[in-house]
Amino acid sequence: MAYGGYDSIMLCHENSPVKLYGVAQSVGYGEARQITPVGGGLPVNKYYFYPLHQRLLFRDAAAILYAQGYFQKNKKVAAEEYHKYICDCSQCVEIIKNDINNFGLYNESIPFVTRNNIKRNRPTPDAALKADIHFMNSKVKEWESLGEKEFKLLVNEYRESYIKYLKETKEQSTWWNLICQEIE
Repeated sequence: MAYGGYDSIMLCHENSPVKLYGVAQSVGYGEARQITPVGGGLPVNKYYFYPLHQRLLFRDAAAILYAQGYFQKNKKVAAEEYHKYICDCSQCVEIIKNDINNFGLYNESIPFVTRNNIKRNRPTPDAALKADIHFMNSKVKEWESLGEKEFKLLVNEYRESYIKYLKETKEQSTWWNLICQEIE
């Protein structure tokens, strides 16, 4: 068993050239702490961006959506496209509904003043819960994809998402290039 994210999950696929038999994961492990920083800073709003299979700062996820034009088009059309191309989990369907601007509900925050009198915002408990439920839905979907899609297709979708959403070229796409060379 390995600790890791989606790349480790993919290595559990029956056709993976390197076979893993399990992956350890947890929801918000480092965020289960007191609000007052004990090291590492205050918790921040995060969102699991399914096409990249990464937990991003909310602002980075929103920036990707903005760059893809989601906030510049009709909010209902954008919501439909979001559910088609980004995430159609039950949490996202419930939160975003037919208005892409509801994506901001994952970013609800409240002001907090640190011991040093520094003013910051931190996620509301409700926003953190919404993001955690979405994260868990995403993990279930990732594991289910192992039985629904061929390994090569999963790898190619992963690489293409990096190119589409992060503007990386195939040559820049992490260590998956080595695995892709093995399976091509």
